[in-house]
Amino acid sequence: MTRVVRKRLQALLFVLLGVAVLVPLHADEKPTKKADPVEALRQTQRSNNRVDTAIRNALQFFKNQQNVDGSIGKRRDTISARRPTADTALALLAFVATGTVPGEPRYGTVVEKGLDFLLSEGRQNAQGYFGGRDKRGMYTHGITTLLLVELLGMGVTAKQDEKLLRACKKAIDVILRSQAVAKGKRDRGGWRYTPRAEDSDLSVTVWQVTALRAARNIGLDVPQRSIDEAVSYVRRCFHTEHGGFSYQPPVNGIKAPTASTTAAGLFSLQVCGIYEGPDVQSAADWLMHDSPRLTLRANWFYYGVYYYAQAMHQLGERHTKHARKVLQGLLLNADNPMQLPDGSFKSAPASSAEKTAGPIYRTTMAVLALSAEYELLPIFQR
Repeated sequence: MTRVVRKRLQALLFVLLGVAVLVPLHADEKPTKKADPVEALRQTQRSNNRVDTAIRNALQFFKNQQNVDGSIGKRRDTISARRPTADTALALLAFVATGTVPGEPRYGTVVEKGLDFLLSEGRQNAQGYFGGRDKRGMYTHGITTLLLVELLGMGVTAKQDEKLLRACKKAIDVILRSQAVAKGKRDRGGWRYTPRAEDSDLSVTVWQVTALRAARNIGLDVPQRSIDEAVSYVRRCFHTEHGGFSYQPPVNGIKAPTASTTAAGLFSLQVCGIYEGPDVQSAADWLMHDSPRLTLRANWFYYGVYYYAQAMHQLGERHTKHARKVLQGLLLNADNPMQLPDGSFKSAPASSAEKTAGPIYRTTMAVLALSAEYELLPIFQR
């Protein structure tokens, strides 16, 4: 048994003992297909060493970006200085998704120090919120909550594990309270930029629902009603005319679906156990046959490739192979490589928003896209 698999089993046992409840899957959900994730990783690496090399270089970049306090993102980068919680959580997601947990020989110390930073005083407020004063803090909160849930029971000490469990419970409560804020019919069930927001959008919602589902999978108390309401919101974002998901439920003047939002909507349904339906099939067909829309000219290019990779992988081997070819052509093209010599990923030409978001964000999204087939992060498993 590998160390990663053993740690996952220990994590599950820890949480079950800690919360004394195991929440069953919804009746219409497919059981998780169990496979040896490390063997899948080895097969992928054997078949394409370029991917392995790119990921290894990216992880080294993150390691080089770690500060003394454990945060990731050098302070000369003003973006990292403004949002150390988000950047640290993103980078740690890349490590965990590629097989590194606290205690691992190569990068385990990086994850351990980063986790200590996220659990340190001041990162999470008394109400459980990780977003601080950021006007779009629910992004940070959802990302950080997802990471911490996936690391439950993996702390290197009992004290760290206890802090993790407390932080996760409080963070999940924030997400549930935010969803329960009174909203109009169009926005009900989703999330937006702040915990008290009275509207919703798909981009923020997908992070929250992924965190909730990861928490539910490992046994934390997440009501099925919350998952069902989130599914209803995501499905309201489906654009029947165009066959994809849009940023918000369609109304007059709303933008048509893009490849990025369609992939995000499809993945949201998949992590909630929705694998069938006209919207699922339509979105899957669009991504399969119209993936060229996912281009370097897209404003949120890395956001798109991340959700595209995850959603396509959930659809099965045929879609996975197609996505692999598309992603490697976009990210690892020898004539126009997106990865820089230091291991980070550069901005796409038209993506001014992602240039501002910074190298930690771009590199994490690239790693999560390229490692989709590894299935080492439980929430990403097919």
